[in-house]
Amino acid sequence: MSHPSGNKDFFGTTQQIFEQMEDLAQVGGWVLDVKTGQTHWTSQVYKIHDLDELISTDFERGMNYYTQPSRGIINQAVSNCINRGEPFRLKLQIKSATGVLKEVSVAGKAVQENGEVVKVYGAIQDITESEKQLRALLDEQTKVSKAQSISNFGYYETDLVNNTWVGSDRFYEIFGFDKHNEPFTTEEFQAIVHPEDVAEVMKEFGESLANKKDFYAEYRCINRKDKGVIWVKSTSKVEYDLDGNPVRILGVKFDITEFIKLLKKVEKSNIELESRNQQLQEYAYITSHDLKSPLNNIMSFLELISEDVQEIDNPELKGYLDYVLEASERMKLQITTLLDHARIGVNRVISKVDIEQLLKKLISDLRVDIRESQARIDFKDLPEVKGDAVELRILLQNLISNAIKYRDYDTELHIEVSCTEEEHFYHFTVEDNGLGIDQKYHESIFEMFARTQESQNIKGTGIGLAQSKKIVNLHNGSIWVESSLGVGSTFHFTIAKTTD
Repeated sequence: MSHPSGNKDFFGTTQQIFEQMEDLAQVGGWVLDVKTGQTHWTSQVYKIHDLDELISTDFERGMNYYTQPSRGIINQAVSNCINRGEPFRLKLQIKSATGVLKEVSVAGKAVQENGEVVKVYGAIQDITESEKQLRALLDEQTKVSKAQSISNFGYYETDLVNNTWVGSDRFYEIFGFDKHNEPFTTEEFQAIVHPEDVAEVMKEFGESLANKKDFYAEYRCINRKDKGVIWVKSTSKVEYDLDGNPVRILGVKFDITEFIKLLKKVEKSNIELESRNQQLQEYAYITSHDLKSPLNNIMSFLELISEDVQEIDNPELKGYLDYVLEASERMKLQITTLLDHARIGVNRVISKVDIEQLLKKLISDLRVDIRESQARIDFKDLPEVKGDAVELRILLQNLISNAIKYRDYDTELHIEVSCTEEEHFYHFTVEDNGLGIDQKYHESIFEMFARTQESQNIKGTGIGLAQSKKIVNLHNGSIWVESSLGVGSTFHFTIAKTTD
């Protein structure tokens, strides 16, 4: 058979192309002559072994590049190929001439003449990078699988053209499907959505497709396996073809059943707690109100008796009466304060409150006490906050009145109100140079009827700071004090920017 002209050039070019293809695929060819033990390697095999092509090789030398136990495996595979004609394909490890560990894929096949194997030819490919990437992928899949198990979510992909769903193991577990034996289709999905939710879910899904928007929803489903009701949170993204038709959905399904159960328990507990707090407030209000009436009667009779004994020369009896009257006044003040405390948090009106204007009005109302104490009150650039104006006024009045009440009479009283704005709240301070508070009382002073040793001789109910704490808590904030005896006090409180 004759060949067309230029045949030599054609084959020369083809040889070059094959060599380039070997380089691209990192695949080399080899042949073993069974009778002589000599081997022939292509250029790529030499490159894989990091060897110069001028170095001669034979079967035994080639085997020495395989690491243990790879050497035993390849020896056995070649032996079976020669003796039985069995082909092989293996993943093994070699250590190249330069000492580099490489992972390789080796394949071999026998060539027979007259029923006897005379040659074995095959291929070797450097798969080091691909195996590394595969391990990394498997590692990521393991991490995703663990994350799905911990977070109770499964991912899925829906082919809208062929109506097929493919999901992770966790996705099928959530809905009680056998991944390998039960196909998941759109019809199956509709069948497991709770009957009371299915119409709304499909309507919202249809609207998301029509408006080309991502789909977010929370709904109930019936687990196919155990028939139990589960809550699912769905997040889906739809992909469209060039004509704008939806073709694929990529999404995640979260099993939020336990979260919903917990949420309902919290809601129930909050309702019960609110009811009990309301009952306690009503009880405190009624009790305090009922105490005031007989106390007023007692005080009236004591005043009448006091008038009658004025004509009697009995200083001791008069002293007793004055003591009882004073104690009654203190009790009346405490009952009134307790009533005020019970009212805090009831019938609240949340609005924007200009603290600077509120403080100006408060200072005007306290002008008699301020004038008598010769106090100087400074403030500047106080913010507008969201809260209950009446409660915030009581809070500032308590702190300023306490500063006046517990002042150092040997020092000119100076009170400074300031505020700094943080990301989620306003941080207020009310600082004075008064008597100060011993550190051991820094927490207890915010309890009902709490009094420090230094305040025993100063008129008061011990409720003001408890009121202040209650008000700050209602505004999602906190209150604390920094103080030392003889130095003065700085009361800190925060008001959240958003008040529930």
